[in-house]
Amino acid sequence: MDLKCRKAGEKEFSNDTKVFGLEVFRDENNGNLIYIADTGALAVVPNVKAPGDAKVKPPDWKYALELKVRPGGESDWGKAKKFGIEVFKDENTGYLVYVSDTGDLTEAPAGNITPGVTTKTPTWVYGQVVPVRMPQLSPTHSE
Repeated sequence: MDLKCRKAGEKEFSNDTKVFGLEVFRDENNGNLIYIADTGALAVVPNVKAPGDAKVKPPDWKYALELKVRPGGESDWGKAKKFGIEVFKDENTGYLVYVSDTGDLTEAPAGNITPGVTTKTPTWVYGQVVPVRMPQLSPTHSE
């Protein structure tokens, strides 16, 4: 699949819009589908049937979102980064594929999404600061 994603603030698709390649594999060990983007980003859909090559349908673009996020510990929204996100429905599995303008992606059940519905602006719910430790090198490792 090829998925286009606009940057935050980019109103229309153009020849300069990023296109991300996406491949789908079945993990035969557990039946999960693994979606992997050409950026290395991946998402997993648990135990879903997928068609053979002859029956594959292209992704169906549904809507776009623009989300912003503040750096950790920052309360000022003026320093927030903005990201463009496109939402496609994988008609082969019934899942939504969310792809950001960085090529990151995730999957979620489509539920009862219907075409032609006016896109609603996402509602900010809350923020969290998640501390992350830097990895420690073992004494046998050198930088």
